[in-house]
Amino acid sequence: HEMIWGIVAALIMGGLSYRLRLLSLSGALAAVALGIPVFGFGGWMWAVPMLAFFLLSNLLGKVGKARKAQFDLVFEKGGQRDIYQVLANGGVAGVIAVIYAVTGRVDLFPLYCTALAAAAADTWATELGTLAKGTPRLVTTFRKVPAGTSGGITITGLVSASAGAMSVALSGWFFYGDLHTAFLVTFCGTLGSMFDSFFGATIQAQYRCDVCEKVTEKRAHCGQATERVSGWAWMNNDWVNGISVASSTVIFLFAAFL
Repeated sequence: HEMIWGIVAALIMGGLSYRLRLLSLSGALAAVALGIPVFGFGGWMWAVPMLAFFLLSNLLGKVGKARKAQFDLVFEKGGQRDIYQVLANGGVAGVIAVIYAVTGRVDLFPLYCTALAAAAADTWATELGTLAKGTPRLVTTFRKVPAGTSGGITITGLVSASAGAMSVALSGWFFYGDLHTAFLVTFCGTLGSMFDSFFGATIQAQYRCDVCEKVTEKRAHCGQATERVSGWAWMNNDWVNGISVASSTVIFLFAAFL
């Protein structure tokens, strides 16, 4: 019965996300694939943090939509998330959920929450940080950079990242009931967002448009191919997100054993 409920819940989540244009068709299918093991094997305990991340992050995507439209020319992808974005943000948590389904190890739950907290932290930092009126500073050099620049950080973004991580940590706290663990999940999740900014500033591929001279994450801009000016060619934002989430879970593992 739990697996049937899990399949139905995952289908509803994916269907509504596609209907509301939060996810593309490929993104909705990926969300269903991730949701089935989480909802089917984990029950409410594992479903609540996933829903907290998914629902709150997508609602924030609607905040200040007109102002965020200006960044469509800079960011690699728009607001409608595809399969790669879903897997980059939720893939690590999905793998942990599958391991739990196979092993039954409940002690994996805080690690699962950390993966979602890191994804939430990065999403909240991006969605709310881009609305900040102050000028971002590059995380590596602290020099001022245009809004939307990969690796650019603001106080608003940092606070938003912590709030995003905390939202997942607190949703998990109802089940693990340990404030120390909740703090650790929040800390490692926020750290994941910082990893994302660092990798975005150093190894993520950045391109320059010869027409408008903007630096962008896009391989094509103003109707023509752009020229890579920094980063690794294959390292796009999805890879950066996935690596950052994975890094936060590794930090949690080390911190949990200290």
